[in-house]
Amino acid sequence: MNTFNRNGAFSCNLKEIVGDDVVCMIPTKDFMEFLHKNKISRMVLPETKDPDNKNPNLKPEIYVHNEHAGAKNAIVVRLSYQVNELLQIFYNGQEDLEIRENIITHIAEARDELLEAENISNSIINDIEKLNQENSKIDTNQTNLVTVKKIDNLEKRVKHYLSCLKGFCKNLIKIANPIFGTDFESPWFHKLEQHLTEKYGPEDELAQFLRSENCKGFLEMIIGMRNATEHKSKTGEIFIKNYEYEADGIVYEPQWLFLYSRENKLAFKRQGLLREDLSSLIKEVLSFAEDFYSLCLTYKITTKEGLFQHMTISIEKIEEKNVDPELPVKIKWHLEPLPESALMKGLMDQMKNN
Repeated sequence: MNTFNRNGAFSCNLKEIVGDDVVCMIPTKDFMEFLHKNKISRMVLPETKDPDNKNPNLKPEIYVHNEHAGAKNAIVVRLSYQVNELLQIFYNGQEDLEIRENIITHIAEARDELLEAENISNSIINDIEKLNQENSKIDTNQTNLVTVKKIDNLEKRVKHYLSCLKGFCKNLIKIANPIFGTDFESPWFHKLEQHLTEKYGPEDELAQFLRSENCKGFLEMIIGMRNATEHKSKTGEIFIKNYEYEADGIVYEPQWLFLYSRENKLAFKRQGLLREDLSSLIKEVLSFAEDFYSLCLTYKITTKEGLFQHMTISIEKIEEKNVDPELPVKIKWHLEPLPESALMKGLMDQMKNN
C-alpha cells in the first residue's frame, strides 16, 4: 500500500510503482530516472509539478520516458550509467548537488539525441536490407528501362540523423559549464580548449585532448556534415545517394560522401555505404563522448582538489568480446591512493603551506 503526504514523509513500495527490473536510479532536482533493462522511466515529484503547494495531496507521477532503450542499450549505459558512476565518486557531496544535477540533465538530453539517431539509423538500415533483397531480383540484362526501388525520404531522414548528432554534441559540451564556470550553449569545443589553456596552461590534459588533430577533425566532420545539410557551406559539401542503377549494369545501394575543406583545400572526406556508416558513426561519437566526460568529471584529480590531491585514477577499458550484453559497460574507473612516498610528500607540503 502506498501513502503520500507531500508535507511530511511518504512511504511507498518502489517495486510496485516502477517494477523490479530497475538496474539504476539517477536522481535530479525535478525527477528520479530509473534505468530498466529495456526502458527508461521517470518519477516526477509533486514539488516539480506544483511548486506553490496548491494541492497537498498531489502524488508523484510515473511515466515511461523511453520504451525501447534501457540498461541493455549501449548508449544508455555508456552515457547515463557510466556518468552516474563517476558522479558517485567525484560529485557525491551536498555541496556538489547543483553541479551533479546539471550534469545529469545535460547527459540525459545528449543521450536522448543519440538514441534518436540510433532509431533513424536502424530504420534506414532495415529498409536497405529489405530493398537489397528486392533489388537483387531485378533482371539487369533486360532491354527495357530498369526500375530500381528506392528508400522513401532518405535524404530527409539522413538530415534528421545528422541533426541529432549535432544536438548530441551541443548538449555534451554543457556538462563542462558547471565544472569550469563556462556558459557554452553551442558545440564550441575549440573555445573550451582555449579557456582551459588560458586557465590551466597548454599541458592541461583535457585541453590537449581537444587540441589533438583526431579530436578537432572528428568534431569538424560531425558539425560540418550537419551544417552542409542546413545551408550552403564554404567548408563542407555532402552528397546522399539513394539506390542507383549505373551504366555498368550494377544496382548500387545508398551511400554518402562528405567533403571538408580548410583554406580552400580538401582537408578530409568521409565516404561509405549508409548501411555500414550510420551505425559506425554513432559508435565513434559514443567513444568521443566517453573520453570527453571522463576527462571533465575526473578534473578534481587534475587540479588536486581536497583529498583528491592524494589520489590517482586509472581507467580500464573493456574489450568488446568481454562486454556484458545485459549491462554493456565499456569503462571502469579505479580510484587509488598515491604511493606512500608521494602521499607523504603531499601531506608534508600541505602542512608547510598551512
